[in-house]
Amino acid sequence: MRVLFVCAVVMAVFFGYMYATLLDSVAQSRDFADHIAMRYAR
Repeated sequence: MRVLFVCAVVMAVFFGYMYATLLDSVAQSRDFADHIAMRYAR
């Protein structure tokens, strides 16, 4: 049972890291889109 628990913890940490990087990339792309919109709005 302990092996199952360790696997669950590792999976949770891995998915948390993936989710954090995904949110970070989404935020960066949104900032990039805002930057392009500001540049062409002039």
